[in-house]
Amino acid sequence: MGLSAKRGNAFVVVVYRSQRKVLNPYGTNRVTTRRKLIESARKKLSTASVPVAAKEIDWLLLEAESISPVELFSNPNVEVSESDAQVFEAFIHRRLAREPVQYILGYTDFYGLRFVVNPSVLIPRPETELVVEHALDQIATTKRPVVVDMGTGTGCIAISIKHARPDALVFGIDISSDALLVAKENADKLNSNVVWREDDIFSDSISERIRQLTRHESVDLLVSNPPYVTPREKETIEPEVWMHEPSEAIFADVTGLNAYRALAQLGLDTLSESGLLLVEIHTDAVQGVEGVFTEAGYGIIERFSDLSGKDRIVLARIRA
Repeated sequence: MGLSAKRGNAFVVVVYRSQRKVLNPYGTNRVTTRRKLIESARKKLSTASVPVAAKEIDWLLLEAESISPVELFSNPNVEVSESDAQVFEAFIHRRLAREPVQYILGYTDFYGLRFVVNPSVLIPRPETELVVEHALDQIATTKRPVVVDMGTGTGCIAISIKHARPDALVFGIDISSDALLVAKENADKLNSNVVWREDDIFSDSISERIRQLTRHESVDLLVSNPPYVTPREKETIEPEVWMHEPSEAIFADVTGLNAYRALAQLGLDTLSESGLLLVEIHTDAVQGVEGVFTEAGYGIIERFSDLSGKDRIVLARIRA
């Protein structure tokens, strides 16, 4: 929920996720166009040194007016209603506070699907789409694969896999009950039959509970995008991340490797003989993660790069 007030003209703007209301007791009208609103917002954000992605301001105006991109780009000089302009300005005020645009919009697109997001969940990143691509490649020839997504967050990995492979048995696990509410909402909106459970990767009995969850079927793919940013790196990441996104989904231990150690053990306990462990990693941690998996006894370890050539994914197999 965002709240903004302009006492001089007695405007009070209350912006809710699905409800907007503008109160203007004096009936003052302020005429402005889409182009002017965008230019003004760009200037405000630039003056405040807030980085703005291409089309970000446009997205916020599209949401404020509930119009299509075609309508905006075809008619940039159309006057915007006072109520819509106030909603837009409330959005910009939140952006000036370094709130991510995805939280302001309430959604983000991932792997061709639209996911609800809020501050209870990490915002899905484009590089995580590569995790989904490699996951689908690895289970392409497996009939009714059993897939477990640890630290599911929004459910973007689990739901995207289930969407592409309706025959798969997909389980999404997270320690956060609030995150699981978001994941379930996304599954409902996208008609995705994923099984959700609240649990802790660091729990001593996690392996047994996973076996019970899968009804003792061996897991074909254990996939995860775990927390991997070390505390000392906090100052190097954007305020949008450390100020607004859930810290438990971002920050790891001082080594950045504890979650990978837990995943390695979980894989040894639950994966089939041909099962796979697929994880997203910090670009600087590939050797550390590979070392963890090698020490745990995995036979084959592969790494995959993102479009910029940086190592972002590690795949481990139990059997060579």
